[in-house]
Amino acid sequence: MKKSIQEINSEKAFSVCQKIKENEKIIRDKTIENIPLYKECFLNEYYKVDLGDENASWNMFLGLPEVTRPRAQIRSWFVIMNNLVDKFGFSLEELMGVKLSKLEIIAIYAKDKKEAEKLINDAKILAPSEWKDIENELRGKPTSDDGHKHDFKRFKQCKICGLKSFEDHEH
Repeated sequence: MKKSIQEINSEKAFSVCQKIKENEKIIRDKTIENIPLYKECFLNEYYKVDLGDENASWNMFLGLPEVTRPRAQIRSWFVIMNNLVDKFGFSLEELMGVKLSKLEIIAIYAKDKKEAEKLINDAKILAPSEWKDIENELRGKPTSDDGHKHDFKRFKQCKICGLKSFEDHEH
């Protein structure tokens, strides 16, 4: 049941929203602190000591309940650290205002610090569709304004189990 703004306790709403923002800032700050630690742990194989097994793998460490970051996210941060922080000199603090997936694209495709700065600024202000065009251009894929004709496939879906398959003929 959706409430109108007048029905919501404004003091409570403000308090809860502020607490969320404060907690997210703490999480962001701890992430900034942990990213270099993850890299150090990986490069020096400290996780083997922590796990008490010289044959232990990095994935075993990342699988611990106390380690809450997904492997793909850690890999993305390593790419960002290697290229944007170590190579181009950005600080993690200045990168935290940009979505991780965008930062990873920038880290992979930016040729120099100047291009990376421009892309970071674009990533912060552009609409998702505008950013998608930049990403496609970086990847060498068609953009929305290149004049290509879309080639969509139609599919059907089973209403019982949800299985999807492409239709055999065009409509």
